[in-house]
Amino acid sequence: MTAPTPPTNNAPHAAGATRKRDPINWPTSLFLILSPIAAAVAVPLYIADYGLSLFEILHFVVLCYVSGLGVTVGYHRLFAHRAYKAPRAVQVITALAGTMTFQQSVLTWTSEHRYHHKYVDQNGFPYDPYSITMGFFYAHMGWLLRRRSPALPRTNVNDLQKDAFLRFQDRHIVILMVLMGLGVPTLIGMGYALVAGLPLAQGTLSGFIFGGIARIVFVQHGTFFINSLSHYMGRRPYDGESTARDSSFVAFFTWGEGYHNYHHAFQTDYRCGIRAWHFDPGKWVIWSLERLGLAKKLGRIPEATVRMSILREKRRRIESSDPLWLENAGEQVREAVQALETRLEEMHGRARVLWREYRNLREQRVGRRNERIRALRAELRTLMDEFRETLRRWEEVIAGAHLRPALAQ
Repeated sequence: MTAPTPPTNNAPHAAGATRKRDPINWPTSLFLILSPIAAAVAVPLYIADYGLSLFEILHFVVLCYVSGLGVTVGYHRLFAHRAYKAPRAVQVITALAGTMTFQQSVLTWTSEHRYHHKYVDQNGFPYDPYSITMGFFYAHMGWLLRRRSPALPRTNVNDLQKDAFLRFQDRHIVILMVLMGLGVPTLIGMGYALVAGLPLAQGTLSGFIFGGIARIVFVQHGTFFINSLSHYMGRRPYDGESTARDSSFVAFFTWGEGYHNYHHAFQTDYRCGIRAWHFDPGKWVIWSLERLGLAKKLGRIPEATVRMSILREKRRRIESSDPLWLENAGEQVREAVQALETRLEEMHGRARVLWREYRNLREQRVGRRNERIRALRAELRTLMDEFRETLRRWEEVIAGAHLRPALAQ
């Protein structure tokens, strides 16, 4: 008797389709339900008995960033997307920091995340584990409450399976999560009590509650917002057909991961927020690691490629609202648009070649004063000046053809 063939993505399960309910994942469900309740009860009771000192606030905030960045810098950008390379020490530290969030092992987290990107919004098999098409709550945390069938195989992390430390973390993930997520914060609280001359019981509770359970709840839901709110609220300047969205508001609660439309369009970029003013602590940490010699080969999408992505998305929106716009715009507009787009494509191709050569030389530790490096930088600067001017003229022509509303979307 042959095993049943899983449904394919050509015949996806609709969000409200009738099918046999998957069994409840009791350990995860109980933790996700009881931990917020425990935090909501313990925090006010502690404050009522002991008050709220600067230590509790700092303990909570610092460990929120340490553990949250462990997921963002380590689990996500280093392991899942290989957006940069780092020595063993950085790999171990970020993996252990991510373990503090109770979000399973690097292998499990990365496997699910790679399926999410490859099959985003699809609900057949293979599927997006936390597809927003199944509803906001499902994408946020509902997907964790049941053991979905058929299960997704972890064959998409064979590259990481070769790493002995990641295999060790995966085998012992439960005890590591307890030790790192609850044990370490509790020990910090006890140590502070001994140094500050406070009762040991107070320090123990302080560490367990603020550095432990309350911080875990906050960081987990911050991460969950990337799967839910980042596919629900914001703009889609790079890929309007994806549910992923850019939101500065969401970025503030997700360690910079809120620029999600960009991330889905350019997964190998070590940045999510590409502008200098974008709030992206993960980007700043990775950049700092590179300056310290602790990271290399940072993925960075050339500006020309990013701008061409925006142009193509604007063109797609115009055509979706009026498929015959170019034909109806008149011969003069049509020729101008086609000429400008041809020139932009030519400059984009040249910019990619120059950028690739420049990055290769920089990775070989060739100094910025090297003659070829300086020549490449000068040519890129001149090319991009012309590219921006040509792009500006393209937008003027489109706006002149009374298509400004479509451009502004």
